[in-house]
This record gives sequence, C-alpha cells and structure tokens, in this order.
Amino acid sequence: MRVSPTLVKYAEPSVYEMETRKELQQAARELMGGSAIAKAPLVDLLEDDGLEIELATTLLYQHSHYSYRQIRERVSGLSAAR
Repeated sequence: MRVSPTLVKYAEPSVYEMETRKELQQAARELMGGSAIAKAPLVDLLEDDGLEIELATTLLYQHSHYSYRQIRERVSGLSAAR
C-alpha cells in the first residue's frame, strides 16, 4: 500500500484507542457470557431506551458479533452501578 510519507511521519499509534478497544471487547465478552448469537432481522426497529443504555449498547455492539437488540437486552438488565 502506498501512503504519503509526509503524513506517515506525523502519525503515531494511539495507545488510548488500542487499550479502549481491548477493554470494550473484554466487557462485551463478559456481558454476553458466551451465549449463542441469536438470529436477527436485517432491519430491527427498537423503542427508545434511556441514554445510558443506548450509549453502553452502542459502545459494546461494535466490539462483538451479537445483534444490537441482544446486547441491549443484557445491558438493560444490568444494575446502575454495573
């Protein structure tokens, strides 16, 4: 792959981003506990939930293979502290 050398010399890996991705992947694994991935439709309209549930679900969704609905159900069942 060819890249512009002037841009590459200024680019550095983001330690924060790499560590955050690992932590979110681990959190998704712990939350889902190895449960089976449920079938999901291509389009799934969901009712609005609280902002905290939506935010947590969105962060975990991109780091797992589970459907948004399946993760949201688990997140909704968590205690406020968790």
